Amino acid sequence: MSRAAFFGVCGLLGALELLLAFQETVVGCATTLACIGGAFSCFTANASATLQLRMPESIRTRMLSLYSYIWIGTAPLSGLLAGWLSDRGGPTLVFSVGGVTMTTLAAMAALGWQSQWRSAASRTSSNDQRRRAAHNASTARSSA
Repeated sequence: MSRAAFFGVCGLLGALELLLAFQETVVGCATTLACIGGAFSCFTANASATLQLRMPESIRTRMLSLYSYIWIGTAPLSGLLAGWLSDRGGPTLVFSVGGVTMTTLAAMAALGWQSQWRSAASRTSSNDQRRRAAHNASTARSSA
């Protein structure tokens, strides 16, 4: 899965959570939850695979254990937050906050990656132009 598709799945997950916040029927909730399950499966599988493929082999197991620790270890904190939000505004508030947070973070990550990609592309094109100019200058000197 490409980075653009990964960020798209993250945004979709947030949008589906927002949609779930305002569902009032059992069928609507069940359908939305099934879609959330599919998007979440894509997200977690891709996040884990990306982490494994990008880490050097010497620290791969350490990073995976840290990833698991963060993933599982933050559950009690998020449970407290979800409970507090639910006490204040019910499940609608919980899913709304989660959906807005996920969608916003996905958009910020996509924009950050896009600007990083553009700056890398512009550096590459500048280097290519310098190489071509140097090659043309050396060719002109050798033919003169």
